[in-house]
Amino acid sequence: MNVETATPRRVGTPCPRDAVARSCDALSETLGGQRTAHQATVVSFSSSPLPDYWQWKKLKYVARVLIGLTYSPEDVTDSADGVLVLRSSNVQSGNIDLRDCVYVNAAIPEELRTRPSDILLCSRNGSRALIGKCARIGDQAAGASFGAFMSVVRAYCDNDYLFWVLSSHLFESQSGSFLTATINQLTTGTLNSIELPLPPLKAQRAIAAHLDRETAKIDLLIAKKRELIEKLKEQRSALISRVVTRGLPPEAAKAAGLNPNPPMKDSGVEWLGEVPEHWRVVQLKRVVDFVTSGSRGWANFYSDSGSIFVRIGNLTRDTLVVDLTDVQHVTPPVDSEGERTRVLEGDLLLSITAYLGSVAVAPSELQNAYVSQHVALARPRNDFLDARYGGYCVLSDFVQGQLASQGYGGTKVQLSLDDVLTLWIPLPLVDEQRHIARHLDLQCDKLAKLVVCAETVITSLTEYRAALITAAVTGQIEIDYVA
Repeated sequence: MNVETATPRRVGTPCPRDAVARSCDALSETLGGQRTAHQATVVSFSSSPLPDYWQWKKLKYVARVLIGLTYSPEDVTDSADGVLVLRSSNVQSGNIDLRDCVYVNAAIPEELRTRPSDILLCSRNGSRALIGKCARIGDQAAGASFGAFMSVVRAYCDNDYLFWVLSSHLFESQSGSFLTATINQLTTGTLNSIELPLPPLKAQRAIAAHLDRETAKIDLLIAKKRELIEKLKEQRSALISRVVTRGLPPEAAKAAGLNPNPPMKDSGVEWLGEVPEHWRVVQLKRVVDFVTSGSRGWANFYSDSGSIFVRIGNLTRDTLVVDLTDVQHVTPPVDSEGERTRVLEGDLLLSITAYLGSVAVAPSELQNAYVSQHVALARPRNDFLDARYGGYCVLSDFVQGQLASQGYGGTKVQLSLDDVLTLWIPLPLVDEQRHIARHLDLQCDKLAKLVVCAETVITSLTEYRAALITAAVTGQIEIDYVA
């Protein structure tokens, strides 16, 4: 790996963003070129150049790795009676999160109790994406234990610096060489063999302090963008709920040739309140030809090609568009059962299990698709209900509240087809419905573009953060310190 040391800079002054990104790209190319997907050996970096006074060290020489506590379900107890056991769910975005806690009443060796200088690392999990995620133990989590799927890395060097190394692409690339389709774990031996760049102790502290400071700034920017996204989604929800229950805003109503200030009347539905006087409030069964859902057992008809099989994952609460990112195809039976669940353009598709209230309107390209047993298909009567208006009604707080109150099933929330048929919706004339749908299409598209912009910024900041960490802990950013 040919890495040139950056021009010396003052502590706290990062290299330019493009320089950090280039150096990280070079490191990634080196990592990718030294192993294949089937190799179960650690990439060796001992010959890769580092700044003066730095050296490559295996993890076993700079820290002790401890595997967590094994306990039985009978050991689990109330928090007041037991010891907190940290698990993968307690590691969130590099921090310890204590919202999902398990406590046990068991004898715990002292070495399996966490200390403020420890690093908690997920070393085994059903999800490969969680392997290697880590967080520093602070005072709040000190004295706890940790589960058998976790490891604690107890540093001999500066623990903050080691945390950042374990958070870098360098560690991710090496540890990833041990993960396969069937093995999602990092053993103690694996972890001990991983090679780490180790500068002098004072440099370790300077780098850790620099990364603490700079990543905190980036994290704050990311948090603000996420807050913006939530506000935009709330604005969208409020907009939809307002328009499908009260009508178009005055200016939009004027442009559509409608009364901008229609008289209002009591809807007769307690949780809906007033609606425009010329509107009705009806149950969905009055404005659709039928409602159906898919049959069980269609997994037997899965195929690599053929008709699209619409599942819950293809529906969202963010848009009326069918999400075809993950598509399953089927070759359906040639009988009335297949015909009953076949999708036509303009059909309303609603989730009736799990994530209730996800909805889409079938476009022309989805015609001849089929729905799963977890998706309801409602076919609007075009002279009474515009499909897109109906979709926006489902997304409104008014209908979402009905769906939430009707869901049943204990551990698996679900709706019956009768529940769908008896949903109440506000109903203007079809021409006004279409004006409302076009207005919401336009306004929601504007909000969606703002969300995409914010998400793009988050992606860029996240990538820069990762590049900055890797560049810092591999000596590609020179940070001054007193020797």
